[in-house]
Amino acid sequence: MSLSKHFCTVFILLLAQVSFACAAKPVARPSTSGKLHVVGTELYDQNGNRVVLRGVSTHGLAWFPQYVNNKLFHQLSKEWNTNLIRLAMYSDDYVNGDRKKNLEVLRKGVEYAIENDMYVMVDWHILTDNNPNINLAEAINFFNEMAKEYANIIIPVIRRHMPTLPQYMRLGNGYVDNFWKNLGHRLVVK
Repeated sequence: MSLSKHFCTVFILLLAQVSFACAAKPVARPSTSGKLHVVGTELYDQNGNRVVLRGVSTHGLAWFPQYVNNKLFHQLSKEWNTNLIRLAMYSDDYVNGDRKKNLEVLRKGVEYAIENDMYVMVDWHILTDNNPNINLAEAINFFNEMAKEYANIIIPVIRRHMPTLPQYMRLGNGYVDNFWKNLGHRLVVK
């Protein structure tokens, strides 16, 4: 089986599993649910209604840019009833790769999600660099730029590839404090 077919199969199975598990709560849409917030362990919309996010991930934007297209986002939103797309920007690909091309793919993804009434999670994903402090300055600049450009993105603060608590604490202190002023009303999750 080719890598693309394998990726699509896993993608579909995960989406189906998440969709069935979350069927009891209404699916939020930016056009009707607006700003989201967390109370305890539950997610609520701007009207105080409990909601759920159902979504998929692009995996690495630099690895599979062909999956960032309006036709797919439309199909995910309308036919699969997803309301969230995670745009995964691998930090090493951004810093050491084609930054301009990677940002172009990311921006297209955000625009396609907006056009299709989906929430967007912009993820600065630590993987091969294995230490969140290696590219800390780039992370801060990246999120400052994204926060200024887009009003309704969801930002994950911690990723699973952080090897130690002290590294997370250093990242969290610099990472959040340095761009918090630009976050405004965005949902920040960890």
